[in-house]
Amino acid sequence: MDTESVSDSSSNSSANPSPPLSQLPSKKKAREYSNYFHPGMTQSSCEVVVLAMLNKNSIRDVQVEKHLRPLKKLFNLTLLRGQDKYTYVRAIANALYTHQYISFKEAADLTNLTREDIDILRSL
Repeated sequence: MDTESVSDSSSNSSANPSPPLSQLPSKKKAREYSNYFHPGMTQSSCEVVVLAMLNKNSIRDVQVEKHLRPLKKLFNLTLLRGQDKYTYVRAIANALYTHQYISFKEAADLTNLTREDIDILRSL
């Protein structure tokens, strides 16, 4: 009889099953890798944004350890761990825009930006 009462109590608790983890609301905003990238900006436009902000002449002058990792930490881009230099550049260019460090002129074409199209609002 003891085993029946145990099985009865377990069946009562399973009458209201909890929803799967995928359906539970998260307390924090879900971080998605795709949110790191601006859909309208090309790789070359992202490079121009980072070069203008860092005041460098070429993307070869930008180093991951010296220039990009501190910016990754500043903008809390945690999903970039282990990625290459160009992925860092795209994510940091988007973060500079979303955190209002830069703005684009009205007539700027995001697929083909130049340094003249970028207004630096705040320095790093």
